[in-house]
Amino acid sequence: MNPKLETINGKKASVTIKDFVPIEEVRTGTAGASGVYNITKYVWVSDTLTVTPHVYADGSVGLQTEILIGSRSKPEGVVQRSIITERSIRVDENRIEAGKSLIIGGMRKSEKRSVIRGVPFLKDIPLLGILFSSKDFEEKGTEIIFILTPSISSGGIENKQMVEDLRGKYKEPEYEKGLTDIITDPLGQSPSTQVLEKEATEAEMGRVQAELDMELAQMQAQTEKERADKAEAHAEQLRQQAQQLRQQAAKAQEEAQKIAAETQTTRTQIQAAQQQFSELEAAKQKVTAEAQQAQAEAEAARQKATEAAQRVQQVQKQAQQAQEQLDQVKKSIQENKAEGVK
Repeated sequence: MNPKLETINGKKASVTIKDFVPIEEVRTGTAGASGVYNITKYVWVSDTLTVTPHVYADGSVGLQTEILIGSRSKPEGVVQRSIITERSIRVDENRIEAGKSLIIGGMRKSEKRSVIRGVPFLKDIPLLGILFSSKDFEEKGTEIIFILTPSISSGGIENKQMVEDLRGKYKEPEYEKGLTDIITDPLGQSPSTQVLEKEATEAEMGRVQAELDMELAQMQAQTEKERADKAEAHAEQLRQQAQQLRQQAAKAQEEAQKIAAETQTTRTQIQAAQQQFSELEAAKQKVTAEAQQAQAEAEAARQKATEAAQRVQQVQKQAQQAQEQLDQVKKSIQENKAEGVK
């Protein structure tokens, strides 16, 4: 195989080959059934090569490789049943220059078999069977080698070069004349036949090129159509969004007008409340002044009442003193009368 893969730096690229091979299995009866029977089961046997490249500043390429080789074999013995084996190699990194090759090998496998050949029935007779049989030994060895050649891609391949490569891969092999051709046409093809074949070849190449150009034009037209459909769908989506935005803007404007009207009403109410508050504040100040004046008057009245009470107490005290003096005078008069009578 000679696969060519192209990938991005640091991304994996893999090649997988699969075979769907039959494997015989022995089964026994279940659920009371007896007996042994064979069934054929098909499994995938795959060979996988995975490469992860890393390009460095000096131009070298590091390759991280993972190789998995699967195989089916029949070991020698009484029961010849196939078995599946797998071998793997993993290399974290191999750093080489671009254009040079990295060889990974050493995956060898050898099989030895002994085959007895001879006359049927006679070769199976003990001791005498040696005279009618022969034993051959066969040895088979296989080795798998991977040759990895990394290169740094500079871009794609032009259409003309790609067409030439495809024609070179699928062109018919060159035909060499043999003895029969010489006898049939000893002089070879005539010049006119060669010219016609050349013209037919050029016409076929032109037809293939025209088909490629037509396919390319169709692909470009399809791409442009899809792009136009996407642009139209995007424009329709933008129109719908614009319509929605206009509706939202009209709704927002109505709400703004409503809020403005409510704001004006609220402002009027605030002004009325402020005026009422000013009036209440003036009334409060007036009531406070009147209360202060009433309190002053009450304080003055209280002071006058206190002074009057003090004067009443003085008058009462003077009256009591006068009463005491009167009592003393009366007593003195009574004493004088008593002495005069005596």
